[in-house]
Amino acid sequence: ISLGLVGSEMCIRDRPVDPELFTAAAQGAVSLADMDLADRLAGAAIRAGAEVEAYFIRSWALAWINPAEADAVLASIPFDALNDEERVLRAGYRFACLLWGLADPDGAKRVLDEVSPMALGPTRRWVDAMYIMYWAAMAHPQAALSSAAGVDLRDVPPLMGAASSWALGVALGDAGCVGEALATFNSGYYIVKQSGQGDHLRYLIGDRHIGTLLQCGLVSDAQSVAAELQGQATDLPGGAHLLSAAIAGRA
Repeated sequence: ISLGLVGSEMCIRDRPVDPELFTAAAQGAVSLADMDLADRLAGAAIRAGAEVEAYFIRSWALAWINPAEADAVLASIPFDALNDEERVLRAGYRFACLLWGLADPDGAKRVLDEVSPMALGPTRRWVDAMYIMYWAAMAHPQAALSSAAGVDLRDVPPLMGAASSWALGVALGDAGCVGEALATFNSGYYIVKQSGQGDHLRYLIGDRHIGTLLQCGLVSDAQSVAAELQGQATDLPGGAHLLSAAIAGRA
């Protein structure tokens, strides 16, 4: 999808917005880590009657800009209009927003506990992946590792898989399994690259990757990871530059 084409369409006031085109363009903006643009495009798609995917994309973009508004976008989705997978995805986006954006771990846990009984089949693994994030963030590595049993992070939605790779790497490092932690961080980078989504997550994974290397005394390895992440941020707009610079400062 050409973002230039979409921008041209936005300038034509008497032409109806194509919700599918704008949803795809919003996803493209997320892949470029341009959250402001993703918010505007997804918002236009929603106003034009887009499906639930546009709400998810907009909430993800807003989570980096205005977490309270991101949660409001998710809350505006009619629950009864969602299928089982969409309900679990909605819970996943709300969980992440509450845990990190709004610093409300109790609220995040309630969202997980409410959706958990609804999660059957493949979506059961999605919820387990979210529990990995929760327990790792709460500094309970053994609980995180228990939640990870039987979960292949390549089999969950890409954003969830990448974020869970960060969390599982943290839990493994806290449990003293350094080699497994480093391999998990690398798996997270791979998920981000293959999916073309959530480039910002690459830098959050990198932050803990570098922290683990430094704690092991592997300073030159940490510096190499930091330099690579900075190079990858060169063509990305917005916060990616700030994140990569902060990470480089740690190494």
